[in-house]
This record gives sequence, C-alpha cells and structure tokens, in this order.
Amino acid sequence: MKRVLFLLLFSAAVLVLAMSEGAKVTTSNLRLTQIAGHELFVLKDCTQCHTLAAKTEGERTPVPNKRDDAWFKEHVSTESTLVLAEAKSKGKKRRILKKELVALSDFLFESSVNEKTQVKALASNVRQGAYLGYQNNCIGCHKIAGGGKEIGPELTHVADKRGDRKWLIKNLKNPLQFAPESPMPAFEGKLSKEEMGKIADYLLTLRK
Repeated sequence: MKRVLFLLLFSAAVLVLAMSEGAKVTTSNLRLTQIAGHELFVLKDCTQCHTLAAKTEGERTPVPNKRDDAWFKEHVSTESTLVLAEAKSKGKKRRILKKELVALSDFLFESSVNEKTQVKALASNVRQGAYLGYQNNCIGCHKIAGGGKEIGPELTHVADKRGDRKWLIKNLKNPLQFAPESPMPAFEGKLSKEEMGKIADYLLTLRK
C-alpha cells in the first residue's frame, strides 16, 4: 500500500514539474516570420483546401512543393485575399502581398518538421502576438533569431532582460517614457490593450 501511495505521489510530482516546465515556452529559435506564416496560413483560409499533415485529410491535400517564386505568388494571390493589412492602392497591395509571401514561404518551405510542430503547439495568444509583431513591422528594427534588422535592440532573448509583462506592455504603449530618444513608435491608440498583451506574451517566450 505504501509503495502504491509513493508511486502516486511521485507521478503527481512529475506531472506538476512537467506542467511547470511546459509553462516556460521558448521560441528564441524561431524567426518571427515562421510563426506569422502559420497564422497567415489559417487567416487566409488556406486550410479550406490544404492540410499541414503529410497525408490527405478528407478533401484537403498536403501543401505542394514550392515550384518557384512566380508560381507561389500567383497561387497565393489568386486563391486568397490579403489579410495582413488593408490596402487600396495597387502599390500597397503589392507590398502587403510581398510581406505575406515572405512569412508563408518561411513557415511552409523553409521550416523544418520540428519547427512546424513547435509553432503549431504554441498557445494561441503567443502565435497571435507574434503575428501582431510581424503585422506592425517589429523586425523592421529588431532582430529575432537571425531575422530582421539591427536598428533597435535584438529581441532574441529579450525575456531574460525584460521578463516583466507589465513593463513590456507599458513600453509598447509609449517607449519614450523609458528611452526619450527611442525611434520606436508608440502603439497606444493603434493597438488595443489586449493586442499589446498578446505581443508581450510572445516576447516573454524569447528566452534562452
């Protein structure tokens, strides 16, 4: 009886530890475009015809191999509408499409099976936060996992330096309150508190 009780207590302890470790999700090995690409795949209704599985599921077929950039651009623009941002002019539509193609291509064709599995396993708020980060051009100034530019501080391990969710949200609202000369735009009024919270949730997964 004591042995059974010990085994039950040990199993419960292991489960609690696993849950605790699972809460410390790390995405610092993933480019922002990889996670945003997954979200675009869903938001653009690609799942109506395609599955991310290796085999056909019902009428949904696996994503075909990318033949070339011209084919992929034509296929995406013909089969789906733009969702990353609103665009009325032809020039802006081309720029938005290009941005969508970059993220979709990175997730679908340049990510390993393990990376795709990792992205799909992320909590929805983390994936949505990464998507919002891509949508608002965070990698236009910040480098994450080798992707992006080095105008601002690198964010690959930002949670190790700034692991405070409230601080991250405040910084998104108005970065000038912490760095008066920062070129980073204020997102208060542009993004909702919930959206800034999701970006913060994503940033908190950028740890070693």
